[in-house]
Amino acid sequence: GRELQKEVEKLTEELQVAIPQALEEDTHKALVEASTKSIFGDNERQVENLFEEAKESGLSIGRTQSGTFVIAAPDKHEDGTPKTPEEEEFTSKAAKDLQPRIEKLFNEVPKLRKEAMAKVKEINKDCAKRVIEEQVGPLRTKYAEHEGVIAHLDAIEEDL
Repeated sequence: GRELQKEVEKLTEELQVAIPQALEEDTHKALVEASTKSIFGDNERQVENLFEEAKESGLSIGRTQSGTFVIAAPDKHEDGTPKTPEEEEFTSKAAKDLQPRIEKLFNEVPKLRKEAMAKVKEINKDCAKRVIEEQVGPLRTKYAEHEGVIAHLDAIEEDL
């Protein structure tokens, strides 16, 4: 009883260090980053394409600090000459075409953030679970013949 209690206390102390270390490892961080990129990737590519399309149409798209998009249509060319009415009409039409597409992509971001947070939580949980299993494994082996101890170790794993 006392020996097991000391081993569980030691296990708890080791896990308090081991789990945060595992979450800071480069491989874990790379997995989180790759998962996040896969979730946001398509949205980001579409935004980049819209920025390029805007540029080709003589428009510029900017983001405000609040994250909203602003479409700017200069009334002059880069050399300072005024745009013709036809050019202004083309630019205006392009801006009207881009605005709902930009808003659609922008409105997807909260859903994507939520999805990404859930994925990161799942990855972190899996990482912690692996660390716990590695640390508890030797105790399971040592006390394999003691059903009560194994049940106690199962409960500890569940709690963590």
